Amino acid sequence: MACSNITQGYSKSCDNIASGIKNLWIGNYSTSTVWNHIANDVVSGATGAPTFYQVELREGTCSYTEEIVANAQFGIKNIRMNFELVIIGQSQSGRTFVNDLLGASVVLGVETEQGPFILAGETKGLEVVAGRSTAGIQAGEENTIRVTISGLANEFAPTVNATYAATLFT
Repeated sequence: MACSNITQGYSKSCDNIASGIKNLWIGNYSTSTVWNHIANDVVSGATGAPTFYQVELREGTCSYTEEIVANAQFGIKNIRMNFELVIIGQSQSGRTFVNDLLGASVVLGVETEQGPFILAGETKGLEVVAGRSTAGIQAGEENTIRVTISGLANEFAPTVNATYAATLFT
């Protein structure tokens, strides 16, 4: 099928369209961090912001979802955030990194492929809930580390002002 058949009405050709997570930064979650929000729930600054570390991801293989989780009986509503990451290369340092994250509360800075920066886990923190390492031994097997980071929040993840994101996620 020709690319033009599936991209009719779109300004970019199909080989230029990507979705999901473009870049990701991980920082330690702290209840003492105060995030400054401006109109439309955009983060514009923070007091006591953590140091963020960029994670090298395999392009086009990472995603996140946010879903409403409600219990009408108890009047509870939360947003479940779930991040599926594929980290490039399988190494001892990569496995140690994932192991060190287990049980830790983290906050994520996310640059999406088609949209803004978001800040996930700033109100309650997120946790690494699963990790798997593949060595690329068998034909077709990846040489990667797959990580699932998950958590609950009271609201959807806020966006981050682009100017502040350039300072925070460096």
